[in-house]
Parts: sequence; C-alpha cells; structure tokens
Amino acid sequence: GCFTNSVRINFNELGLRGLCANRAISKGEIIASIPYAAALPVGNTMLDGYHGELLMEEFKNDGVLDEIDLRNYNADDVYDALQGLKFLRETMQNPEWKPYVDSLP
Repeated sequence: GCFTNSVRINFNELGLRGLCANRAISKGEIIASIPYAAALPVGNTMLDGYHGELLMEEFKNDGVLDEIDLRNYNADDVYDALQGLKFLRETMQNPEWKPYVDSLP
C-alpha cells in the first residue's frame, strides 16, 4: 500500500502532523491504498452495538465525550472516531505496537 502523489504526510501551521493534499482532490479519487492483509480491524459491530451504541456508552462513562455536543456530528463519523480511539488505547499498551502507533499522524 502507498499514498499517491496527491498527498503527503506533513505538519500544519499548528504543528499537528497529518495527511495533506498536494493539489485539489476530486470526489471519489483514491489517495491511498492498503492491502487487505495489512488492514487493522478497529471495530466490531457485534461488540460495539449496531451503530456503536455500546462503544459510545463506554466513552461516555470514561468522560471522553463530556464536552462534545454529539448533535453537531454525524453518528457514523463519531463511531469511526471512537473506533480509532479504542484501537489506539489498546495498542498503546502493547510494546509490540509502540513503533507503529508512534508513527501515526
């Protein structure tokens, strides 16, 4: 898998690292590809609830969502973000994953 020449990993004016566009990106344009065998599962709808209700409850109980008005966001987007946060929480505790997690933008 790799990024196309349309994007690069860089820092923004606030010093945050992330994926930045080198040019205008068209809707539906592929900017990165990851072989299926290399993809990391971050969510399990059977364990998280059909729309992430159980995962959402876990983070509400942890206080993660205290200052966020979820009515301002699409539920699927919130669920995706929480899946990523759960993945990071779990992998950051595993020394084998540290190099990978540290490399993330």
